[in-house]
Amino acid sequence: MLALQVEKFGEALVRSPLASLAAILVVALACFLPGFASTAPLDGDEPGYAVAAREMVATGDYATVRLQTENDEWRPRGAYWIQALLVRFAGDNPPMWVNRLPSLIAGIGAAMLTWWLAMAFGVPRTALIAGLFVAASGLVGLEARLASPDALGLAASLLCAGALARVWLGREATEVDAALFWTGLGLGIITTGAVVPAIVAAAILILSIEEGGLRWLMQLRPGMGVVWLFVVVSPWLIAVALAVSQGVADGPSPDYLAQIGVPFHIEAPPGSYVLILPLLVGPAATFIFLGLTWFAAELRRPVVLFALAWGAPLWMVAELISAKEPQTVLPAVPAVALLAAAAIDSGATVIRGRVSWFYSLGPFIWPPLVAIVVPLVFFYLEGRMAWFGAVAFLVGAILGPVAWFWIRPSTLLASVLLSVVTVIFIYVGFFGSFVPGLSALRVSGNVAALAAKASPCPNPLFAATGYPEESMVLALGPATRLVDAWSAADFLNIPGCRLAAVDRSQIPPFHQRADDLGLGVTDLGHVSGFDLRKMHVVEVHLFAAGGLSE
Repeated sequence: MLALQVEKFGEALVRSPLASLAAILVVALACFLPGFASTAPLDGDEPGYAVAAREMVATGDYATVRLQTENDEWRPRGAYWIQALLVRFAGDNPPMWVNRLPSLIAGIGAAMLTWWLAMAFGVPRTALIAGLFVAASGLVGLEARLASPDALGLAASLLCAGALARVWLGREATEVDAALFWTGLGLGIITTGAVVPAIVAAAILILSIEEGGLRWLMQLRPGMGVVWLFVVVSPWLIAVALAVSQGVADGPSPDYLAQIGVPFHIEAPPGSYVLILPLLVGPAATFIFLGLTWFAAELRRPVVLFALAWGAPLWMVAELISAKEPQTVLPAVPAVALLAAAAIDSGATVIRGRVSWFYSLGPFIWPPLVAIVVPLVFFYLEGRMAWFGAVAFLVGAILGPVAWFWIRPSTLLASVLLSVVTVIFIYVGFFGSFVPGLSALRVSGNVAALAAKASPCPNPLFAATGYPEESMVLALGPATRLVDAWSAADFLNIPGCRLAAVDRSQIPPFHQRADDLGLGVTDLGHVSGFDLRKMHVVEVHLFAAGGLSE
């Protein structure tokens, strides 16, 4: 029977730490690489980080974060500096995937560090499954493709988690464990700010209540640890001090916390993250639902208690906040994966009745549903079919139900492995074919293509209004200005080869200012698309001064 053969293969992986890590690496690459280089910059903070990093290289000023004329000096610098280092070595105007490399490496590292975290509890089978689940997570896969700090913060948090777990379990923590904890905390601060310290503080509070005190934390060498933490964070503090001393920073901007790493957000009620759990954590969702009663019964089991202490506070706070941003719950994904893996390892995720049968239907329903809905939506929007993606979805739609049939006591590991293979095909189709082929997400690139075709003069300078996304700067050139409608008209009124990209919503004030200036303008055409940050349809028109000619 094929299921038993796959089960034996999985057990062989479990017996070898090297084989387990190799399997996690292969799955992570298979899940993260599709679309990594071919997907256009996704509007939100990804282009902002890329533009700021490139401006650091261009100006030689690594102490200042510049987005056009706007400075945000209190943002953590880690992601900017790493991207700037890669951009500097990659040469002039490198492709976007260069800026995404740190996130890819961090995403792979997060999957492997989840294995390391689980190994603290002495459960190799749980460790392998948890690592595979993180690698197969849709949310981790998304962040591994974005030039933003979230994947870096995830990897840093797992350094803290693995070391903290070993200390809490009463093992004789080594200086290496303590160093990893404080290093992870420092890296988390300089990449994502207060997120990682907040997660660590909440976990320590819960675990200390269980322990009845804080004495167990002494194994982390807090005296020397705080000194090392300051050393790790000091480059950011020095950069902020330099910016303040030079008079270019007034303090944290009002949208500092709201803007970090935000590709988009929507308003939704509490419980929304749970409803889309399969999209966020992938195959782990099915086994989380199957293991709910086991979690309640085994609450004091070390692996369950630690996973809940690490992930539950963040998840609960995120659910209570009305603005739902997917990356908010990213640091909790390894905890979800660990819980699901522990339930599987304990044999608690088999189908025993109608309720568990209903909870188990994820692999049976989701892949076929995705294989139908996504191609239909793509065809509706584009008027064509991405056949490579459709074929990949078809394979996933076939494998998913098979993985569901394998949810049996004797083939649970085989079901996990096939579920992971299923989502690999789904991600190959979605990220590798449908997303890169969706022109609605390439607004800035389409504006650049329109300008290349319709510009009445060579090598124009650009201004953009109404669609103030930094992807415009990446697509149209570093001299592109993001301005308001009146300033766009003023920009065209300056002699020279100049074009203005104006969103439909800003055309009336743009024309009003042009009339005030006595400036005639020519509409060279328009492109339509979707603004992910504001979650609405945009229509960007390209204008030239009326007197321009070839």
